[in-house]
Amino acid sequence: MFLSLGYNLFYDLFNEIMMDDFWETEDCYRFGKVSNIFVVYVEQQLTTYHRSTMSVALII
Repeated sequence: MFLSLGYNLFYDLFNEIMMDDFWETEDCYRFGKVSNIFVVYVEQQLTTYHRSTMSVALII
């Protein structure tokens, strides 16, 4: 469940950043959105990594 919500948030932020008018907004707003996309990406990677290591630990 969390992974699908995380992916949806990532793609929502990504789509907003890719719009031409995004680059006309204030610097602080752009910085916040770009930093949020990195936070969501890292959380997704850590969650995916954690789930895969847990699967391996259960098999062993």
